[in-house]
Amino acid sequence: MARIAARLLVLASLQGGRTFDLPDLPDMSGMSKFANSASNALPNMVSGSEMGVGGGNDGWTCPDMQGEMAKYPSGWPTKLDYGIYWYGPGGQFKKATPAQKVELTNPSTWVRESDGYANATERFNSQFYDPYRNTVIFFHGWSGTTAWIPQTCSRLSTMNTGPNQTQIDIAASWFADGWNVGFFYWDQFADEHCLRDAEQKLWFDRGGNGLRWASYSPSNSSVSWEHYLGEEESVSEMCAASVKEAMGDFYGGRTVRFVGHAIGAQLATSCAAKLHAEKHVAAPQRLALLEPFFATRDFSFFGMGIRCGQFTNDDGIQDFAASATVSYVKELWLLNRVVTEIYSSEMPSESGMGGLANEHLEMHTVLTKYDPQWCHGNADKACMNVATVALYFLSMGSAPPPLVPTLPSGAPGQLTEQSLQPGVCRVPSASCSDEQLRALIERRTAASTDAENTEAGSSDSSGGATIVNGGAFAATALAFAANVVPPQEVWKQVVGGTTLATNDDVYELVIAPTANDATPLEGAAEMMSQEMLNSGVVPNPLVEAEVTSDIVLAKRDWGLTRAVALDNPRNGVSVLQAKAGLAALAAIVCVSLLVFGVISLGSRLAARGFSKADGSENDLEADASSNGSDGEDEASDVGSVRELSSGRSGC
Repeated sequence: MARIAARLLVLASLQGGRTFDLPDLPDMSGMSKFANSASNALPNMVSGSEMGVGGGNDGWTCPDMQGEMAKYPSGWPTKLDYGIYWYGPGGQFKKATPAQKVELTNPSTWVRESDGYANATERFNSQFYDPYRNTVIFFHGWSGTTAWIPQTCSRLSTMNTGPNQTQIDIAASWFADGWNVGFFYWDQFADEHCLRDAEQKLWFDRGGNGLRWASYSPSNSSVSWEHYLGEEESVSEMCAASVKEAMGDFYGGRTVRFVGHAIGAQLATSCAAKLHAEKHVAAPQRLALLEPFFATRDFSFFGMGIRCGQFTNDDGIQDFAASATVSYVKELWLLNRVVTEIYSSEMPSESGMGGLANEHLEMHTVLTKYDPQWCHGNADKACMNVATVALYFLSMGSAPPPLVPTLPSGAPGQLTEQSLQPGVCRVPSASCSDEQLRALIERRTAASTDAENTEAGSSDSSGGATIVNGGAFAATALAFAANVVPPQEVWKQVVGGTTLATNDDVYELVIAPTANDATPLEGAAEMMSQEMLNSGVVPNPLVEAEVTSDIVLAKRDWGLTRAVALDNPRNGVSVLQAKAGLAALAAIVCVSLLVFGVISLGSRLAARGFSKADGSENDLEADASSNGSDGEDEASDVGSVRELSSGRSGC
């Protein structure tokens, strides 16, 4: 337990000297206390929405064992295989190979080495990765849903089955736009019977004896449990190490995006925080959390609870996972302006985010509700849960969907010319730029600040909270001022839910009930949607300047990210680097000349000093000699006087 507590304490030391605001650590002294006497009487609780017990379906075999196994030279699923796989069009994939890293003690690694490829296209076609492309990495959730588990030799990939049973490449638009698409696989760790056991591996090693993983032998349908005893003591640490290894120290893309599904949303957030704490060049600028989920005790009665199908009086880590995730999202925004977007097929009060996450996540995020009616009329919860992944990735191929005004009756309005204005992001979407989504979050945070000023009794010449700084809207600030918990804005899909296509989707802006049942101002949703249509959302130049000066982005243009090969701009120095290099060279020359001048002047002054000293010494000797001769002359004169006196007296 001491080891676990020590690992959790490390989470509070992120961002160098600036720490993340993590919750208090739970009491884990009784973590292993289970009342197993009644466990056999409890049924298994299996749910496709990651809410119970599943996985471990002993007896299943690979449908095409030889064909599936041949795709993974690593020996998966018998041997441990985790980390990043890069995808190409049509579901092709390759395991990421280690990229070049910089070693401060090895000058030969300070410049980018040639990888042998003639151009970026050749490089991507060979590796499905190019260090100068934008990058998106997907993080799956619990394998116990049986949707994809190692024992059936199946892994979630970019190829999905659509409503009409056709295969769809959900990443096709990303490839067309020039993105790297990666999947971080941790399925052998995630394939636990109990979701909470898989969730806790994201944060620490529960037993302190290594992270447990499932080894399957497809030939005889057997399973054994092994323990990972590497340097990393959580899946989050393994994730950060894998990203750094796959992308190296010479990444030069404009943006990196992490997309996490279900409990994989926790992993994406924690991994992002670790990379930003190290200020690594591959740290992401954007998080997309799809159906984020946090496990809790399923049931409690007279102090006893049901955990993973067993009676227990142990709360485990309680709500630490939710608290830490919320804190990371907040601090990533405040310290690094990382955009976080949330997508769900249910309203916040109905989803698996939990009360704490539901109450606080919305402050620094944007929340969108999909309506996949093609999942058997929203009756198939498992389909809806996975559909969010497909809908998000497919939305990259369409412009941001239009927003219709919310009517006083609560019904959506009609499409207008403003709604269809091209190039404007009024509804969160994968195709919105980072800058556009930052503007949506800035609007909320600016409104919160104005509301706090109003609560404190301060006001400005513009009328206090009714005029919001930073491009935020008056209605939002009024709603903030009227509630202790800010109103939860939700972009809700109202058209296009019967199709998998995203180019026919339409949304409205609604106010969801908050955790404390606070009621927002009447008509706030109508005012906010109308103001958004009228004025739009413009990124704050000050915030964007702050983003571009972030050290992570600076490293992508600076540092040791390019070799000196001016004939190839992708491998050569940038204009910024060239100017800096010339300035540095000029500074070195000036300093050298200055040092030379100082030394020369000093030597001259010293020489003159020695010359004067020698001259003074000679003068002293001459004076002394002169004084000696004068004394002798004076003595001679005295003698002569005496002799003269003596002669006179004799006379």
